[in-house]
Amino acid sequence: MSQDNESTVQEAPPPYAEEDKRSFLRFRGIHAGIPGASVEDFLARCREDKEYEFAIEKREEEERARLAKAKLSS
Repeated sequence: MSQDNESTVQEAPPPYAEEDKRSFLRFRGIHAGIPGASVEDFLARCREDKEYEFAIEKREEEERARLAKAKLSS
């Protein structure tokens, strides 16, 4: 291979790269203008769900500790 050919050879982007970009933009467009469909809203709901799950776990731990204490004292 000559030096000229080596300098002009470029790797082609994967054939799916442009398709993925278009589908992502189309996906974003589907949710444009829908209340509660933004990424920030989604992340806020995720945080709320996680806080709710932690509250349930804490309440269950407290209940188990209370039952264990009651069992030991009897």
